[in-house]
Amino acid sequence: MPIATVAAVQQVPQNSFSATSPALLNKDAYPFFLRTAPLDSIQARAFWNWILHVDVTLMSCVYTVEGYGQGLHDTLTDLARRSGQQEPSPSLHAMHEFDKEEAGDAVTSRHDRLTLRDVSS
Repeated sequence: MPIATVAAVQQVPQNSFSATSPALLNKDAYPFFLRTAPLDSIQARAFWNWILHVDVTLMSCVYTVEGYGQGLHDTLTDLARRSGQQEPSPSLHAMHEFDKEEAGDAVTSRHDRLTLRDVSS
């Protein structure tokens, strides 16, 4: 949100196609900020409706501990709780929170081990 802060100080309109943080709704702090992407909570509600529509019986939520990932997770958890769905098993929760560098290393390592096959024929 540093850019939105600078835009507010400089009184320059900023339109984001990807910012979803609800913190950016604060028009006192970000009076020149606009967005075209829906909030995390709206995306999570749409995803929850899809989960119910296709009758998903088991779901895991893997997310990063930052504004976007945490926002989606928290909203999905709240929607599940309010609808009476079973709470996730504590044994399924990750025991380690990765920082961004560790997460990047894990993705790179996993990507390096991928084998792609053409199964269309």
